[in-house]
Amino acid sequence: MGGIGPLFYYAPMVIDRSRKIPLYYQIEQLILDKIRSGEYKPGDKIPTEAELQRIFGVSRITVRQAISRLVNAGWLRTEQGRGTFVTVPKISEEGSRFLGLSEELEQKGCKLENKIVRFKRLVPPQYVAEELGLEGKKKVYYFVRVRYVDGEPLVLNKIYLNPELVPNFSPDKMLKGSLIRTLEGLYGIKIGRSRITFEAVPAQSKEADYLWVKTGSPLLKMKRVMYTEDGKPLEYSHNFFRGDRYSYTVVLER
Repeated sequence: MGGIGPLFYYAPMVIDRSRKIPLYYQIEQLILDKIRSGEYKPGDKIPTEAELQRIFGVSRITVRQAISRLVNAGWLRTEQGRGTFVTVPKISEEGSRFLGLSEELEQKGCKLENKIVRFKRLVPPQYVAEELGLEGKKKVYYFVRVRYVDGEPLVLNKIYLNPELVPNFSPDKMLKGSLIRTLEGLYGIKIGRSRITFEAVPAQSKEADYLWVKTGSPLLKMKRVMYTEDGKPLEYSHNFFRGDRYSYTVVLER
């Protein structure tokens, strides 16, 4: 231990400048891949900032940002005058509660940010209209949102809202970026139950760009139909969670 892994130079790490994914994030993931594969083992010293700068052809600031994120996530540690070393990563467990994602993450002290990438009124696919109990060619509110945790994308939401229950809806009105808080606080809607279905899917190219993963990477797709307390269908959504950052636990009692 203590030396740079010899395979580093035989299996060079390459960033893809044609994609919209930030360079610091690509560098972070390439180093992380080597840690997860065992090429970089706990206690190994990784290349210096100057070496990484030469290898990737990027600025020192970009390299430092990638290293800093890995240090903050617990994958690396820095020692003054000695360098940066691989450490044993922390194990994170996810529980399940009847809370919105905003509330769940706030309780864990995470910083949640939201970015609306599309919003419009449209006639939904037939299967969505049926789930929302709509007839004819009635338009719904549709928006696409990326949710970031500590600066990194976690989930891509594609959401259809029943216009009969949320007139004049706009993402700008959302309270702290939370849809559930907005429905309850702004519209006075009492949320009753949700019907949720999970499946594992590969990331398509557009989803991959939004979530900063490679095309084909595993995603956890959650289909949700949310109802009001009196049983009216309120929301239909497809939610794509990054498989490397999210897990869902269900507790069953007999």
